[in-house]
Amino acid sequence: MRRVEGTRVYLRPPDLKDHTEWARLREESRFFLTPWEPTWAEDELTRAAFRFRLRRYAEDMREGRSFAFFVFRRDDDALVGGFTVSSVQRGVGMMCTIGYWVGEA
Repeated sequence: MRRVEGTRVYLRPPDLKDHTEWARLREESRFFLTPWEPTWAEDELTRAAFRFRLRRYAEDMREGRSFAFFVFRRDDDALVGGFTVSSVQRGVGMMCTIGYWVGEA
């Protein structure tokens, strides 16, 4: 899966090259995000933790369980947040959970 295009934003799966921008946005938005997120691990923003997160995203996507995307502004390609379709259930009753986060700025 490559990109999902919108009028002002696009979605694409996270990549290791996104780590620096992701970590900066998350750190700058930490106080803003804290009320809605689980407690952050000590190594939450490290490259190693990000790499682990990407492996988990890829496995979930291959299995059809969850689909994680980063949200970028089209005009300058800036990372602005994340969007996840998770707990995907298929069958007679098809359903999922949609979650997102957005940086404070």
